[in-house]
Amino acid sequence: MTKKTRQELLLERRGIEKTPARRRYVRRKFSRRLQSRLLVARPKISSIYAGAHALSLWLLIACAWALYLFSTSDMFYVGAVLVTGNVRVPNEEIVEATTATNLNIFYVDFNQLASQVRAVSGVRDVSTTYEFPNVLHLNVVERLPLFVWQTAKRSAWVDETGLLFPARGALSSALTINDLDNQVRTSLDAPLVTALRALASALPNLKRLDYTDAKGLSFADEHNWRVLFGQPDQTNAKLGMLRTLSTYLLAQKVDVEYIDVRLPERAFYKPK
Repeated sequence: MTKKTRQELLLERRGIEKTPARRRYVRRKFSRRLQSRLLVARPKISSIYAGAHALSLWLLIACAWALYLFSTSDMFYVGAVLVTGNVRVPNEEIVEATTATNLNIFYVDFNQLASQVRAVSGVRDVSTTYEFPNVLHLNVVERLPLFVWQTAKRSAWVDETGLLFPARGALSSALTINDLDNQVRTSLDAPLVTALRALASALPNLKRLDYTDAKGLSFADEHNWRVLFGQPDQTNAKLGMLRTLSTYLLAQKVDVEYIDVRLPERAFYKPK
């Protein structure tokens, strides 16, 4: 007779046999208990989904209302364009160039607006800022006129880059260049601008000179002597020779018709 285990004795005492049916019963009972515990701990997924859907709907409605308000409310239409930094270019001309008045601020292309303002005569650059809800600020940098370029048809100003742009008023202290060719020019070559700046600096009393493409520069100096300066090259050498000859002629009390320094190494003068 085999020796029974303690568990088997306990089952016999309770009147329960360790059979396959009993084992299946125990497993089913354990499975039901486990499922009941999981159901207690499981969150209510359906309620979470419902809350998220409601929140999304309210956000969509709020965004649609804000978009409608921004697009239609008079509050967001450009009501003022404030210009600073300009001295010679009128405010009205700059504001008109923006074409932004009464335009919805959210439809304004600021890059395009800046390009339109830079196209205004006399404007070199501009920066734009926006003040909530409907004010545009433009900070303008104007072109600095150095010389007056004059032809038979018009007067223009010349900036440091050689660009010609329409004159706005008078520049009493600026050097005036008379274009004897009467050509329509939009800009001057860099060597010519450099030569003009050197002449204006070296001869502060010089107010006017003539220019042709073929013969270059010429002018009457402070002694009323005609100076043939020539093409805008060797500027320093020509100015040095002009000073030397002027000093000599004044010392010798020689009156001349003109001084030719177009070739500074072979400069000469013609007495009257």
